[in-house]
Amino acid sequence: PFADSSAIPTFLVSQLAARHVQVVLSGDGGDEALGGYSRYQHDLKEASLRNLLPRWLRRSLLAGLAKVWPRTDWLPRPLRLKSALTNLSLDSAAAYANTLTICRQPNRSRLLSMDVLSELHGHDSQRIARDGFPSHVRQNVGDSPFGPRSGERGYDPLSGMIAADMATLLPDDYLVKVDRASMANGLEVRPPLLDHEFLEL
Repeated sequence: PFADSSAIPTFLVSQLAARHVQVVLSGDGGDEALGGYSRYQHDLKEASLRNLLPRWLRRSLLAGLAKVWPRTDWLPRPLRLKSALTNLSLDSAAAYANTLTICRQPNRSRLLSMDVLSELHGHDSQRIARDGFPSHVRQNVGDSPFGPRSGERGYDPLSGMIAADMATLLPDDYLVKVDRASMANGLEVRPPLLDHEFLEL
């Protein structure tokens, strides 16, 4: 099973390319290596605001507001206050995991039957993205009553987001998608931006 709908256009592009060539280059890894996703910019703004707010305020008032605020998914992302309030109440790793989640916990609890929930044994799908954050980025979060300061050593939410994507989305979604779609059409895809020396640089 594979739930990324962009596999369909990737399959069609691969089908078209395979008519003319046997090997192509992809840009996979470029957005991760160079911080190119717009969600990074959005979450960095939230991280900057999070640093200005005392931890007690984030965890009590903002978390409480996030629970009662109505969902407004039809609005542009910056105006979806439920998501912003939730992310501001969390540490950087948990906030980014929340950003990546399509079906968040309250909805999952309502959608899944008790039988299914019991079979999951408390599985937390957001843990995978949280664990992708390097420990030095996460450990400063929430250490002081006011949370981390952007100048603190090791606190770099952008590095955390990139590391989480490199550890989870890239190998478990994007590369799988391209590999399956291309190989189904007899096409070889090479991702030069994932060269380890480039990524180390």
